[in-house]
Amino acid sequence: MKNLTSLLKNCAYEKNLQYGRTLHAQIERRGLLQDNVFIGSALINMYTKCGAISIAREVFDTFPSKNLVLWTSMIAGYAQMGLGEEALACFDDMQANGILPDGAAYVCALTACGTIGAAEKGQEIHAQADRDGLVREDIVVGTAVVDMYAKCGMLENAQKTFDELAVQNVVSWTALITGYAQNGSGEKALYCFEQMRRDGLSPNESTFSCILKACGAVGDFWKGCEVHVEIMKAALLERDIVIANALVDMYAKCGDMVKAQTVFNELSVPDVVSWSTLISGYAQHLHYEQALCCFECMKLGGVSPNTITCVSILSACGRLGAFSKGQEIHRDVVMKAFLEKDPVVGNALVSMYATCGMLEEAQLMFDTLRVQDMVSWNELLEGCAQLGKDNDVFEFFDRMVAGENQPDLFSFTIILNSCCHKGLVEEGILYFNVISSCFNIIPDLEHCVCVLDLYGRAGNLGKAAAVSEGMPFLTNLSVWHNMLGACQKWGNIETGMWAFRNALQLDDSDPAAYVYMSNIFAVSDFADI
Repeated sequence: MKNLTSLLKNCAYEKNLQYGRTLHAQIERRGLLQDNVFIGSALINMYTKCGAISIAREVFDTFPSKNLVLWTSMIAGYAQMGLGEEALACFDDMQANGILPDGAAYVCALTACGTIGAAEKGQEIHAQADRDGLVREDIVVGTAVVDMYAKCGMLENAQKTFDELAVQNVVSWTALITGYAQNGSGEKALYCFEQMRRDGLSPNESTFSCILKACGAVGDFWKGCEVHVEIMKAALLERDIVIANALVDMYAKCGDMVKAQTVFNELSVPDVVSWSTLISGYAQHLHYEQALCCFECMKLGGVSPNTITCVSILSACGRLGAFSKGQEIHRDVVMKAFLEKDPVVGNALVSMYATCGMLEEAQLMFDTLRVQDMVSWNELLEGCAQLGKDNDVFEFFDRMVAGENQPDLFSFTIILNSCCHKGLVEEGILYFNVISSCFNIIPDLEHCVCVLDLYGRAGNLGKAAAVSEGMPFLTNLSVWHNMLGACQKWGNIETGMWAFRNALQLDDSDPAAYVYMSNIFAVSDFADI
């Protein structure tokens, strides 16, 4: 029997479904499965690891009487497959059948909650495990609670649970650091990393990957270099492609593409993630030709692009106006069914065609999208705006609002800029007013500057001044520069002096303010003052 369970474990590790099914048939013929929960558990685990969760469930259902081991194996199987709802249903069924969870079952259920973002259920399971005395004293359960809260974005709960753990090891620290890094709190992730090291704990591979992500997110180049040195000392770069890719990404996000390329060049066998990270870095930093060059090298190296690669390279094609290359990638995308796998690819194609000036193709691509979300609408609106097709911008905006999509901040930025280009003052003010009144969106700086520009063009400096005074962005010089520009156009000294004084309150040596004011006097025939 031990030999059979070992063989099943090997099948699970190697994901050898065919041999696993052969073993299963032998077990059935020999009558070994009946009431043998250890073989049953091994079979469930094997089928799960091989991606055959339905067969795993069939094995589970053959047992008329199920103990904790079998239930936990099934819950774990669902959780590992990302089927969080099924895992939680199984967890509840287990207790309904009178079987109380142990630490392992709690961990699986908490993992499922984190996978699907079931925060309320996670809190319920946390409370239950806490009543059983497992959260504080069992480091594995406690870490699972921290990880669940982090994945659900409840970082305060994650921190509180972490602080209450009797023992904090590198795994629990990494769960907390990962939570902060993945939820946009890079500075807190870096703080926790330093605190972990002060507690005498050495980071593991997962910790390094997460902290590099945090360094990239906050642009902490020197901390990233420091971590790079630690990784080199631990000789991890040569044997861990995940860390190597994280290093490339960190340097790219910090803007040092030379170092990103250097780390990439040291990889013995770069994978599709390595290539995609490098290409994305070049595209994000406007090195579009280099991005295309890397893309061609990747294909020559026998590595097939994934959806992330395609999105980055389509952006480069659009910016370069490389229409033919974009069409080639479009054909590749269709052939590999990437449009069905990831809607972001469809949006990237709309953007590429629009940026290349092929508005008709962009519209055709947009019309074929299964899901027309705010990103795809905005890509189409922006494409029309870049080509000066302001009437098309208004038409598509009206279509978007008439549908199920609510415009966002970027949508209104595009529509207000189009109003500015066409000098449509009343229409622009109307659009500005409905941002908050109809869509409950707080206008940002760019929206307010557009309105100032509209009033300024119309010579209505009194209303422009009123808008300026009501802005939450008075600490931004661009507001006052815009006002000064309007005053220069109309030769309005009084309002110009008011805007000038406000600009100097922010920066008393602001050269642009002095130039504007000088020009205002010149326009008003006061050059001699």
